[in-house]
Amino acid sequence: MDTKFDLVVYSDPCSIKNLAIDEMLFLKTISSGIPYIRIWEQPALAIYIGISQRWKKEVYQERCLKDRVPIIRRFSGGGAVIQHKGNINYTLTLPIGFFEACRNISKSYLFILNFLNDIFRPLGLSLDLFGYSDFCLNGYKVSGNSQARRKQVVLCHGTLLTVPHISLITHYLREPKVQPAYRKKKSHANFVSDLKSEGYTLDFQTFSHLIKESSYIEKNISLTDEDHALSDKYVQDKYSQNTWNFKF
Repeated sequence: MDTKFDLVVYSDPCSIKNLAIDEMLFLKTISSGIPYIRIWEQPALAIYIGISQRWKKEVYQERCLKDRVPIIRRFSGGGAVIQHKGNINYTLTLPIGFFEACRNISKSYLFILNFLNDIFRPLGLSLDLFGYSDFCLNGYKVSGNSQARRKQVVLCHGTLLTVPHISLITHYLREPKVQPAYRKKKSHANFVSDLKSEGYTLDFQTFSHLIKESSYIEKNISLTDEDHALSDKYVQDKYSQNTWNFKF
């Protein structure tokens, strides 16, 4: 491909800040035109919900409050997801001028799927796209994805489940009221799986190495002090505020 990405490999110890960093990179692409890929691991248990979701309809609030599991509202769409150590998270910022196919929502998810399958090729692993934004293996969902769009830039970020934690999903997340047709009203336990359960082993270090060696990367970069300061501001002003996280 002609246009390549600057790669950020950075996992913050703060669950809230990891989401703020994604938004910072999105806005940075809007201002600079530079496309980024970021990969990161979740440090601790948390729940991310979509920007327009009603949180009480998505989670078992009493269980979350009792166990002090933070509920954080994303700036992107999509559904609720359990974030836990063992998940691999990826974020791509895509200027439509460079990635014309991403003007279309469905085609942009195909772009992300093809990107992942290119990365996974040395492992003999290939995912399929089911519904609008679910990446599946052997018919089970192993990755959920969501988007934000603004000023000719698309942000796509997703979570890849590499190890089992279906017990956490069933304990903290309600069955969604709105479901893709292919789900056929299956419960979480019969719908969601992970790479390990489907016969594949992938850790963050291996994933990071595969991306660094791929044809998608222009160069590896580190977040600057300014990047961290801006992300910290988003944490303070938005992602740590109940008025944001519980507004619906």
